[in-house]
Amino acid sequence: MTDNKNSSIKDAAAGIDLLEELSRLNNELAGMHRELAKKNVELARLNEEKNQFVGMAAHDIRKPLAIITTYSEILKEDTAHLLDAEHAEFLSLIEATGRAALDVVNSFLDMSKIEAGVFDLNLQPGDLMEQLRCAVRFNKPLAQKKNIVLNIKEEAAVVQLVFDAQKIAQVLDNLISNAIKFSPFGAQVDCALVRDKESVIVSVRDYAQGIPQHELDRLFKPFGKTSVRSTNGESSTGLGLAISKKIVAAHGGVIWVETAEEKGATFFFSLPARE
Repeated sequence: MTDNKNSSIKDAAAGIDLLEELSRLNNELAGMHRELAKKNVELARLNEEKNQFVGMAAHDIRKPLAIITTYSEILKEDTAHLLDAEHAEFLSLIEATGRAALDVVNSFLDMSKIEAGVFDLNLQPGDLMEQLRCAVRFNKPLAQKKNIVLNIKEEAAVVQLVFDAQKIAQVLDNLISNAIKFSPFGAQVDCALVRDKESVIVSVRDYAQGIPQHELDRLFKPFGKTSVRSTNGESSTGLGLAISKKIVAAHGGVIWVETAEEKGATFFFSLPARE
């Protein structure tokens, strides 16, 4: 009888100790949650300050870079008959470097706006097929430097949608210029637009190196770069696809890639087929 009583007392004491230990651990966990919440608030504040700083810096730098690029281009055209080959090359280098720097600044400015939530769409009725044609025309000089042929497969002659023309032009320009950038000399890039009942799909296909499967998760992330290198020393900020993804998502669409090593890559994006 005494042994049973002692055993019950020990069990009760053990139960009390266990409850106290659980209570202590629960209090510690609650404290950790509170501390984590404070850290998250602080990180959000610091991230907002970072976005504001990057946006202000990019905005201030963009204007002088635009002036350098524009006036160096004018000088190159107006003095072509006056300069020798070496000095003409210097001027071309100034223009190309200024333009590359301006692209970097614009990308940072776009990304800082997106992260800060300042991302308004100017939705207007427009012809997406004509938008694709314009993007191809815009990139033809870049393609001609590498003797690359740009093709358009026009399965839908007119595709009237409501979209932000400037931002969708930015997506198209990014995809086409990337295809040119990573294609070898003398290759081709195929652009197409198809439509079904629910969506309109734009595709840009290159026949270049392709992207390793284990590196695909780096795409569409800020500063995400793969081991694939451009074929003529072209530079990249690693922001273009991340910005394109945000733009397409803001329209209610999706963007993705299909690729195989040594067989090229095809980038797609879809927009809802609402007029």
